[in-house]
Amino acid sequence: MQLLEFDQPESDPAPAADQHLTLLAALSRLSADDRAVLSLRFGSDLEVPDVAAALAIPLGTAKARLHRALGRLRAQLGEDDHD
Repeated sequence: MQLLEFDQPESDPAPAADQHLTLLAALSRLSADDRAVLSLRFGSDLEVPDVAAALAIPLGTAKARLHRALGRLRAQLGEDDHD
């Protein structure tokens, strides 16, 4: 899954900075629970079972929250959910 492209080197850093600001704005519009699950999974690079343990929730709940949070993030970014 790819929400935004950050891995390609740019001679002009402005497009990457714009994408970063767009992502931050979209994240700020999500709930605290959505931000928590996304930041643990992608920001801290935890596996889903570790996200569940960190949040003290069942694994199935963590999976569901992550799925819904990604959908809401995609909606904020104006992307279609292709699951």
